[in-house]
Amino acid sequence: MQSFHNVLLNSTQNSGILTTAYRRSITVSDGLDEFFLAQSNQGDFILQIAPANDAPQLFFEKASLQQLPVLYALIQTKTTVPISKIIAYDFSRALIDRDFLILKARNGITLKQIKKMEHRQFNKVLQQLGESLQQLHAISGQTYGYAGPHNPMEAQSTWKQAFGLMWQRLISDIVRAGVYTSADADRLTRLWETHQAHFDRNIPPGLLQMDMCTDHFLIDQEANLTAILNFSQVLWGDPELDFAVADYYGIYASAFWQGYGRPRPDDPDSQIRRRFYLMYEIQKHIPISVWRDKDPNDAEQAKQMVLTIADNLASSHPQKQ
Repeated sequence: MQSFHNVLLNSTQNSGILTTAYRRSITVSDGLDEFFLAQSNQGDFILQIAPANDAPQLFFEKASLQQLPVLYALIQTKTTVPISKIIAYDFSRALIDRDFLILKARNGITLKQIKKMEHRQFNKVLQQLGESLQQLHAISGQTYGYAGPHNPMEAQSTWKQAFGLMWQRLISDIVRAGVYTSADADRLTRLWETHQAHFDRNIPPGLLQMDMCTDHFLIDQEANLTAILNFSQVLWGDPELDFAVADYYGIYASAFWQGYGRPRPDDPDSQIRRRFYLMYEIQKHIPISVWRDKDPNDAEQAKQMVLTIADNLASSHPQKQ
């Protein structure tokens, strides 16, 4: 692999931005992509590099960087959601043997890095997150599920078809990671088959962010949201799925819903969908615990959490006719 300096220099030259006086780089990772921060006399830049082809990944993660140039342009055109500007990208593997993006860095520190925040400031952040999520959900796609040039799954014409396929593909990943047995997989497949009618809804395919980790929100000193950093997991579907992701990361205070502009659905069908969506989010982290964190105990705990939710759902909600 070429040095970070050479990759940044070559790519920014091709984009009409010559990065000179290179001073410092910092390497971090989210467990999948690698991120390098460089400071220069042209400003700060972030190099985001995809994993190697043979790195174990969830079904929707492979080549997911390839969707971001078009996606970022769409978000910047349709919304006021704060995101970084993509300066350059290369998916040809001509410079290095990985897909990569170069983005203009934005001001702020991650929400996770803030050790102490006044209640009113935190509410201000949550309100901005709600506003941003609502704007994303208002963007409608043509099909349902994970879509884009990376082609992670077959396009589906209904949300029920898409989520059913996503559910099965994710279960297969967990079996591949050695955490689910075939009996576990069959059990969760039957649970979906029993309750799939609750997902038979006529809703437009909204753009779902799908990653509400506090590592991925930049905040300035006045508690302004300056950037949402990660869109690699996006899909098109039911906004209620994004609400479950927010639940998983502890984002459910009233200020968030004030920003979103309308209350969360709470009818009997949505309550069942909420449990499936929470299980989906928890299950995403099971292979990650095995493949990246090397923590089989955490994976087992997540598995038991999913099976407990599944048992409670099966016992308390009969099949919908």
